[in-house]
Amino acid sequence: MKLTEWVARFSALHERAKKGELKPFEKKAYVEAQDELAAALLKAQRGTIPPGQKPREALRVARALPVEFEMASGWVAALTQEISAVGFSALVSAAPAAGALVRFRLRPAKNADALAGFAKVSALQEQAGSVRVTMAYENQTAQDRARIEFALFDAALEIFGGKPKSPSVR
Repeated sequence: MKLTEWVARFSALHERAKKGELKPFEKKAYVEAQDELAAALLKAQRGTIPPGQKPREALRVARALPVEFEMASGWVAALTQEISAVGFSALVSAAPAAGALVRFRLRPAKNADALAGFAKVSALQEQAGSVRVTMAYENQTAQDRARIEFALFDAALEIFGGKPKSPSVR
């Protein structure tokens, strides 16, 4: 099968998954296809899959999504730089301490309700007047994880031109 055909099939399956229309056997095929696409992208990026993680968990894609953090001074708005199934990174003017648990709100898609929860600061990197903060989700629900994965694979499909014209995330 040609790559363009595979991407078109995955894109159609992805859209049906976002609408909750997959039959049980299709859900298994969809998860396998997510891992297949993620593994291919990681290989192309020369990325690695940490032991115990699935390719879809290790995949990171550049994606600017609105995110807010609760700091001592109040809520601070930012945009993500990268997202993954297990966390995200964003540029902020002042970052919390490494290891801090921070309340956040993240909007995974246009017109979608924000995900709200806690994330742990896993890395900090100074960058010209700001700080790139990398966060790992804490106590993420299965539903929130699915919403993040939909946004992640929307972004991955853009690489191949397979992104649907009107994205929607449940």
